[in-house]
Amino acid sequence: YTASGIEKICEMLTVNTSLRSISLANNELCGLNYRREGTYTAEGITKLCEGMKGSAITSLNLRDNELGPQGGAALAAILNQTKITDLNLDFNEIGGYYDRNKREIVPTPEGLAAISAMLKVNTTLTSISLAGSYIQAEGAGYVSEALKTNESLTYLNL
Repeated sequence: YTASGIEKICEMLTVNTSLRSISLANNELCGLNYRREGTYTAEGITKLCEGMKGSAITSLNLRDNELGPQGGAALAAILNQTKITDLNLDFNEIGGYYDRNKREIVPTPEGLAAISAMLKVNTTLTSISLAGSYIQAEGAGYVSEALKTNESLTYLNL
């Protein structure tokens, strides 16, 4: 991942009207690898979110990008301005992360709170996968509440 690389992809998304599916899995969009090595920055996911607005993309795979709660919230903020129906956020630590030193899961439910708030009002998303997101009780509660009112989602993977 580089900021300029993401900018190029976003430029393409604003003019390409035929591309419907894009996978940016394992691209360290937030500067961290799967071992949480690197420096976290929301710059990459924020730029991507801006590029997704008004694009033709209906399927987005962001698996294994260590988005964290901040990246999850950035994505949730723009999803209602996209055509995305299928979203893969597997292994992005949106609900928490595993602290290797303490050998425990540290809950960070803010990202799930934002995604759940979006799910309450979103009418285009039909599939979302959040597997491996370290969802704990509080985060699960947010998702559960959202699904009580969401009528478009037909597939959920936790």
